[in-house]
Amino acid sequence: MWQNQNIWTFMKNTTKKIAITKILLVISIIAIPMCQNIAAKSQDNSRNTSMRFVDFDALDSASLGNIERKNNVATNKQGKSKTPPTPLLTMNNFNFDLEAWLPRLVQIVNSTDGSFFSVGVCGTCLLQAYEMAAEILRYGNTPPTQEGYFFNPAPRTNPFTDFRQRHSILYATLVDIVEYYVIPASNPQERFANSARVAYASAISLLPQYNWRFLGYGTTQSEIRQILGQILQGSVGSLYITSMTHRSSAGVNTHHSVLLVRTSGGVRVIQTNVTGAPDYYLRHIARENTTIQSLQESLTQVGVPNSQLIMVGVSQVNGSYTIPFASALSFSDCTGEGDSRRGNARIPSASALNQCASGRCNQ
Repeated sequence: MWQNQNIWTFMKNTTKKIAITKILLVISIIAIPMCQNIAAKSQDNSRNTSMRFVDFDALDSASLGNIERKNNVATNKQGKSKTPPTPLLTMNNFNFDLEAWLPRLVQIVNSTDGSFFSVGVCGTCLLQAYEMAAEILRYGNTPPTQEGYFFNPAPRTNPFTDFRQRHSILYATLVDIVEYYVIPASNPQERFANSARVAYASAISLLPQYNWRFLGYGTTQSEIRQILGQILQGSVGSLYITSMTHRSSAGVNTHHSVLLVRTSGGVRVIQTNVTGAPDYYLRHIARENTTIQSLQESLTQVGVPNSQLIMVGVSQVNGSYTIPFASALSFSDCTGEGDSRRGNARIPSASALNQCASGRCNQ
């Protein structure tokens, strides 16, 4: 009994350490741009600071030993990447096939029991958006029919139940992100900004193998239109986790999240969390939008009837995340043949770095 208790204590402590480590990783990714936002705001209080575009490419392409932080975070333009992210399914060649995905989308959207359940900032609609994004990123236009990525779709069920059973550490991480990351907020706009950032942090934690970017958030109509314009200008194949606040005619605010898909013909809005949703409803909502006005109308339509879209936050994923030092040196045998054709796993010496044993690399 004593040994069992010690093992159980060790397992709990190990699980907690893993969760905390993941939280610290997410916070470290986001902390730098947050500090830059604060510094930029103190330098120019007259600048509109409710929307931010973060240049993560500058960090990705810089040397880890000497990161060059460019002070362009507080502007409304993103810096151009010197090393573009790895293409998502050969990005420009991937065009989302709505008809192929409709049966699967219906399964995911109907995986709800209608309850107002959430973990951290993630409600049923946001979890479904993450599930859709994960499956599209993984399977392209050949959707799965049964087992899901985060949860197994099933009609009229709470998807968090299966998610917790399958991914207990990720489930706990969604709670921890809010506890570690949310900053004090005194008004609805600041609270929404918190939610948008936490949704972005949650995306990184759930799908760290992909290249996520916090596109921004808007709390005025002009800012919303600017963000939607950025989405319409995005590359084909990009996906966007989109959080929204709608205000009803009675003045009540409601929150919702959907997935946007940039196709060759425009931007499709993929609805989430609709009990009994038929395929023709999803097809109608997911029509291709080619203008800011039509995209804004589609995002308004997925909210409460007769409501107004008043806030939008967007996280973009457009390819696999490539760690700069994820490659390996091949030495001692780089002939392309045999068991050691990719190297012999030995620690490289200074004399072997620039040539192979055969001398082929030095020819």
